[in-house]
Amino acid sequence: MKYPKWNEYSNSTKWKVVADEIELETHNGTTKSDLINIMKFLAGEAVRLQARVYQLEERLAKGITD
Repeated sequence: MKYPKWNEYSNSTKWKVVADEIELETHNGTTKSDLINIMKFLAGEAVRLQARVYQLEERLAKGITD
């Protein structure tokens, strides 16, 4: 594994890993476990961000702007 301590990384470090992986020309050193961890992280972030969007939409619908 390229990232054996994935669960110990902060979210900002995980985002850096994602950006670094995207920039790689080949992913030969990236294991299936690494990719699964990255995908789980990204899926969790997408769910979290979508929940935040729903909260903000509800506030706007109620006229709350602060």
